[in-house]
Amino acid sequence: MKAPVRITPPVAESAGPPGEDHVLVVEDLTVRLPTETGLVDVVRGLNLTLRRGETLSVVGESGSGKSVTALAIMGLLPKHSVVTGSIKLAGRELVGASENALRAVRGNNLAMIFQDPMSSLNPVMRVGPQIAEAVRAHGSVTRAEAADRAVELLTLVGVPNAEERAQDYPHQYSGGMRQRVVIAIAMANRPDVIIADEPTTALDVTVQAQVLESLAKAQSESGAAMLLITHDLGVVASLADRVLVMYAGRAVELGTADEVFYDTRMPYTVGLLGSVPRLDARRGSTRLTPIPGAPPTVDRESSGCSFAPRCPMASPPCDTRPKLLPVGAAGHLAACHFTERLAGVAPADLFGRGAPSQRSAHREGPGLMLDSIQEETRG
Repeated sequence: MKAPVRITPPVAESAGPPGEDHVLVVEDLTVRLPTETGLVDVVRGLNLTLRRGETLSVVGESGSGKSVTALAIMGLLPKHSVVTGSIKLAGRELVGASENALRAVRGNNLAMIFQDPMSSLNPVMRVGPQIAEAVRAHGSVTRAEAADRAVELLTLVGVPNAEERAQDYPHQYSGGMRQRVVIAIAMANRPDVIIADEPTTALDVTVQAQVLESLAKAQSESGAAMLLITHDLGVVASLADRVLVMYAGRAVELGTADEVFYDTRMPYTVGLLGSVPRLDARRGSTRLTPIPGAPPTVDRESSGCSFAPRCPMASPPCDTRPKLLPVGAAGHLAACHFTERLAGVAPADLFGRGAPSQRSAHREGPGLMLDSIQEETRG
């Protein structure tokens, strides 16, 4: 990776000073990826912190910069990418670190669960030895001890008959079981941070619930912090302590799960919540309130609010880009010029076209969706 240019992170959009319990601190992260027309900014000045044992969920539409952020933290971006800013893992700077230094961190202090488990597993190697290999890569253990640890991990993530199944190949596992194997590998060395990128994509609801349970066990057993990247707000409601909403490469809202669901203060977040099917919706009522338009392309950076072309509240103040500033409770941040006007606003009130207002039926605005989404996930 090309040596990055270090720049000072802006205080105005910081998520607060990192404390001693912060295991991951990302400051002013900017990622530029090569294209046929040159380098384009995919992540723009992102700040986030992650405490030990905490789960921070990163949500947003495709192209918002979620997965690129994860790959930047892991040091797995394409060769000619340009990364600036700071990524500190337990005080160790990762931006600009050598490949040898990153190899020592990956799998040991920092682990990642990818979206497609089959792409993470060797198809011609038995499952047990693959897990044992991860154990031995960062620890001084014998082959027998590593094999025992592999069986222990498979049991922990819910693989039945773990000792016998450890001798199977990945193709002999179902999709959900393969994802559990990847979770077992991620937690093999009790990392400080686990990054899970869309871990339940393409899984049915029952298997998804089982995988989420395995993730929770992995985090509890290892004591790791988790950066959970997902489109699924049901997963967010089930696991996240805090939620970071990204749009066009920037953070647009950050807060606890309750704050983001119950006291939404950014129109884009309101729209995301309105795009989730509601179990408590009245029969015949509009179940979904889609966001009009499409996200901007990465090669077009607006000087104002990136969401303005799709936002019903857009007006002249939006020609100036809003900063990520405190709203409501301490630690709740939003990037919008009209945060105060959004208190209690439901998706249908903001994005509905001809649909009756749902504010009377949902007195807490989009916040009541948290209960509905959690119930749907449990089901």
